[in-house]
Amino acid sequence: MGVDGKPAGCRGVPNRRGETAEMVRSAKVWLSWVVQQLKPETETSMSLRVTSASIAVATMAAMLTPATAQPHQAISADDAVRSFAPHIETFIATLDTETDRLDIRINRCTGQRGELSDLMFYVWVGWRGAADNAAEVLEQAVDAWASQDWKITRHRQLDNGGVNIAATDPVTGNSYSLDSGFAAGPNTLIVGFFSTQCFEHSHGAAPFGSFAWPG
Repeated sequence: MGVDGKPAGCRGVPNRRGETAEMVRSAKVWLSWVVQQLKPETETSMSLRVTSASIAVATMAAMLTPATAQPHQAISADDAVRSFAPHIETFIATLDTETDRLDIRINRCTGQRGELSDLMFYVWVGWRGAADNAAEVLEQAVDAWASQDWKITRHRQLDNGGVNIAATDPVTGNSYSLDSGFAAGPNTLIVGFFSTQCFEHSHGAAPFGSFAWPG
């Protein structure tokens, strides 16, 4: 049983308004760092692309998981992070890129009826990488997802040569999205967002906010 007397591990609904807004806020805060790292003359165009492309992908990622609740065991944020992080590290290792930044957060989920709860959370990872040919890297990534029968939820080629892709792992329900559609570097800069489904925290309120990468 959960701490509130309800069956432990009742998954929330990650595609409701509250959680979607939470993911977009995380993406905006994290992507502001990306803008700050670019040369001054590119900041204006970069900000426009962040708003029109990457934030849209982050919002889409929040809508990838099923709206029906599914039972699972309650889990601590530590255990959820330790379980999720290796999947992301393994995936990033398959990309022909150099990692510039990798952050992890514990974000809030909504409950089955759209309510907010200190117990419901999901793990969110933001990643920034550099590639010699970002479009080719992302096309190879989406081909690999398709070969594994992942659900491809976004695959768009942009006029500037960038690519937006997103997919859901059918085994874990984790969502992955990658974007190279930045005006500052449509063929060199890649930003990724990765998130789990919702969990019920096993020991009181979840520790929302930035979280240490497991070492």
